[in-house]
Amino acid sequence: MKVMIGSTPRSQAPTMTEARDTAGHTKSQREALERAYDLYAASLLRYARALLGSTEDAEDAVQEVFVRLARDAGRLRRIEDLQRYLLRSTRNAAYEVLRGRQRRQRLHEDEAVRLSEAASDSENPEIEAVLAAFETLPPEQREVMALKIFQGLTFREIGQVIGKSQNTVSSRYRYAIEGIRRIIGS
Repeated sequence: MKVMIGSTPRSQAPTMTEARDTAGHTKSQREALERAYDLYAASLLRYARALLGSTEDAEDAVQEVFVRLARDAGRLRRIEDLQRYLLRSTRNAAYEVLRGRQRRQRLHEDEAVRLSEAASDSENPEIEAVLAAFETLPPEQREVMALKIFQGLTFREIGQVIGKSQNTVSSRYRYAIEGIRRIIGS
């Protein structure tokens, strides 16, 4: 999906003061950024949460993606595939968060909190078992599953987002499914 920011006819063009907001964006650039946020923020948050295991960290990562996009007012015009760009940017921001904290020390505490949150949100023991099994998967497998299931991407598209081959993505997905089945005993 290519987001093009169109021009306003001269007769309807705002004055320079009206056309630029405090960040230096034109009205159409600001509207395009708002549209992108409205369309993708919720799914990017789910993706980041699957990668990071923390809603707060996921919110920080997604916010960083849109802040960076807003800082470069003309970037939206240059993006050919907005969804892929945002998913890749979210992935990069999430990995920055991971590198910035002592993930190994906090992993068990964070997973316990997430599992209890997931369990409290679900009354179905089968769903609880799948969620618990999902949480135990290696991060690479969780990422592929999140993009496949929550985002509905194909293996090819996932490969483009994470920078891996379609075969690698397919293998990670298969291993994740096998791991979940093994854990829940199906």
